[in-house]
Amino acid sequence: MVNVGINRIHRMKLIHTRIHEFLLCMCKVIGTRDVTQMQDDILLRSAIFRAVEQGKIELITKMGEANLKIYQITNEQDMTVFQFAAHCRQEKPLYFYFGPYHRTETFRRRDKFDNNTLHIVGTFSSFAQTRVDNIRGAALQLQRERQWFKEVESCLEPDSLEEINHTDQAPPRTVFTKYHTELMKEGEK
Repeated sequence: MVNVGINRIHRMKLIHTRIHEFLLCMCKVIGTRDVTQMQDDILLRSAIFRAVEQGKIELITKMGEANLKIYQITNEQDMTVFQFAAHCRQEKPLYFYFGPYHRTETFRRRDKFDNNTLHIVGTFSSFAQTRVDNIRGAALQLQRERQWFKEVESCLEPDSLEEINHTDQAPPRTVFTKYHTELMKEGEK
């Protein structure tokens, strides 16, 4: 019985070591690439955004150390790594990246629907639903969503609150209210 546990731990450590070696190889490859080359590499983009979705901060951090331009890559909706992290309610990538330059450059950027980062957080996507599903009760879920909105809001310039997007023709707080109406109604019950 003890051998089974030791073998399992050994396999896990071996897998972790191999993944780390693979990550170092990836970092070596992307170290000299420019944004266009990385943007055009579908496998690389897919790996980065999958890591963000799953909250794999080590992968994002190591790749960022190898090449800071990785944070300028966008997905199909034209969201940066950190806009997508905000969309997926992944705190770790956001907390890691709170430098003043990046705050203004990355978070002010707009996606292909003309949403700034707060508009993106204001929507109640399937990612948001997944993150709050483990919280009991709609009132607490809504509270968590509001806290997340406020957290991201604190990273942005104040004028970001007034920006209007094309989809809803509304500022971020109005978008938040619109997409969280059902949760608000459930919370009132």
